[in-house]
Amino acid sequence: MKKIILFMLLSLGLTAYAAGKYDAKTRKLLDEAVAMMTQHGGVSFNFLVINQPNTPNQTRTSGSMDVDGRKFFLQSTEMLSWYNGAQQWSMTPGDTEVSLSEPSQAEQQSMNPTLLLQLYKKGFYYKMKEDKLSNGEQGYKIYLNADNKNQKIREMYVEINKNKQLVRISLREGKKNWMRIVLSNVKTGKRFDDNHFTFPQQNYPHVEIIDIR
Repeated sequence: MKKIILFMLLSLGLTAYAAGKYDAKTRKLLDEAVAMMTQHGGVSFNFLVINQPNTPNQTRTSGSMDVDGRKFFLQSTEMLSWYNGAQQWSMTPGDTEVSLSEPSQAEQQSMNPTLLLQLYKKGFYYKMKEDKLSNGEQGYKIYLNADNKNQKIREMYVEINKNKQLVRISLREGKKNWMRIVLSNVKTGKRFDDNHFTFPQQNYPHVEIIDIR
C-alpha cells in the first residue's frame, strides 16, 4: 500500500513538473512567433547587440541582417558575414582578407536570432513571465531555462510583441555573461537569391580568402 501511495505521489509530482516546463499557451505563442519569422519567405531586420548590459563594461554593436532559414547576410560597422547554409565568409569592412569557415550549430545560433528563438523546441523549459515588454509596451515576455547544465546558453528571456513578432532576446552564457539582442524594422516575406548569402568575390578582387575550415 505504501508503495502504491508513493508511486501516486511521484506521478503527481512529475505531472506538475511537466506542466511547469511546457505550458501549452506559451508553446503556441512561441510557435506563432517562429512561423512569423520563417514561414513567409526570408526576413530582414536591424539589430542592436549589447554585451554585458547595465554594467560599466557593456559594449554595443549595431547593423542589419537578411535571413532565410539558416542562411544569412550580416553587415555592421565591425563585420560583414555571408553564410550559405554550409560555409561562412567573414571579414572586417575595408580589410584585405576574408575568412572561410564551417560554423557549428552553436556558432550559427550565436549569429542568427531566428535560430535562437527556436531553442525552446529542445533542451529548454519555458513559462510566461510578464504580459508586457521591457520598454513598457504590451506584449509577452517568456522565460526559458536550459534542462542540460552543459548547454552553452543557460537561460533566456524572449520578448514578442502583440503582433507575434520577435523584438528582443536576452540570454546568459556561463555564470554572468549576459547579452541583449534588440530587433527593429522587421520585414517578413522577403525573397533573396541564393547568391545573396555567398561571398561575392567579384566585388572584392583584392581580398584574399583564408580557408580555416
